Amino acid sequence: MPKKNDFKLDVVSVRLVKDAPIYSEHTFNNPADIAAVRACGSSKTSEYCI
Repeated sequence: MPKKNDFKLDVVSVRLVKDAPIYSEHTFNNPADIAAVRACGSSKTSEYCI
């Protein structure tokens, strides 16, 4: 009789696809400019912030 294995590891995949660019009226000249920006959004299946 086989030994029962109670350990289960679910595996998921995340795929990145190229989408339409996001344009800004502000220019980014250094890392501090980029760090000051926070953009949030949502879709049918998820919410995100960058």
